[in-house]
Amino acid sequence: MSVQRRMLVHQPFFATARCRPDKVALICDGRRHSYAQMAAGIERLAALLTARGVKRGDRVALFL
Repeated sequence: MSVQRRMLVHQPFFATARCRPDKVALICDGRRHSYAQMAAGIERLAALLTARGVKRGDRVALFL
């Protein structure tokens, strides 16, 4: 019997950020953002949400 492991949506992103931090992850309005820059921003947002009481399993809506 094989054990299935679920891959979460953020795992491939952070794997790339670790292996190729300087690779361009996003181009927006002509500005290039590396995986390292994006990962740092994501981690800051996660810290902010945690500081405001958001816990694992809570739902968060983003308005972009």
